[in-house]
Amino acid sequence: MIHARASSSTRLLLLSGLCFVGLTLNNVILFVDLVVLSAETSLILLRRITTLASVLLLITGLIQMSPRSCR
Repeated sequence: MIHARASSSTRLLLLSGLCFVGLTLNNVILFVDLVVLSAETSLILLRRITTLASVLLLITGLIQMSPRSCR
C-alpha cells in the first residue's frame, strides 16, 4: 500500500499503509513480550499504544475522506 502511494495522491492509502505498519509493529512487540521476555516483564502498555495510534490513523483518514465522498 505504501508503495502504491508513490504513484497515487490518495491520502487514505497512505494512512491505511501506516496503520498496517503500526499493527505489524504491534505483532512484533507481542512476540517479544510473550516469547523473548520473562513473565515478570510486560509490554502491554506499549502494545496498546501502538494499536491505538494505528487505528486512530485509519479512523482519521476515513473521517477526512467521508465529506468528499458524500458530495
